[in-house]
Amino acid sequence: RDGLVAAAQAERFAGAVERDFAEFIKVLESDLPREEVLAAIRSVMTAVVRRDRAENRLRRTTALAGVHGRPELESVLSEAVAQNVDSAARVVELGQKKGIFRPELDPRASGTLMLCMALGYVVADFDARPVAQDDLVDVVDKMVEGAFLLKADETPPAVDQE
Repeated sequence: RDGLVAAAQAERFAGAVERDFAEFIKVLESDLPREEVLAAIRSVMTAVVRRDRAENRLRRTTALAGVHGRPELESVLSEAVAQNVDSAARVVELGQKKGIFRPELDPRASGTLMLCMALGYVVADFDARPVAQDDLVDVVDKMVEGAFLLKADETPPAVDQE
């Protein structure tokens, strides 16, 4: 029974996120021009922030809270989190190869931040005076652009090849 609960909680945590990363990967593996890839990335990001995804974020949050005091569940959920981070890191690696993501970024660290951001939107879901969704998307877009993306005319910074 505990094994079934652990598996259900892991799926509750990881399922929708893996589908989002699969969309990112599909776009990044395509032959689409840079501007279309960026538009598709923004489209997926916008979908993640949407309020109709609030239930998904809450399920993920409760899955994390459910491991408290349950080491066997924590072990299973930790692996689900690691798989999500691996998928996010794959997105970053593909984006780096395409010259879209900054090459000096560590893919797993970047993936971890992406997942923290996505799960952190649960705070916006509970805000009694929520900001307009378009304003939140605009701020997220600017943050992602500044932290992760190379500008079309930007020369990639040199990366140490140790």
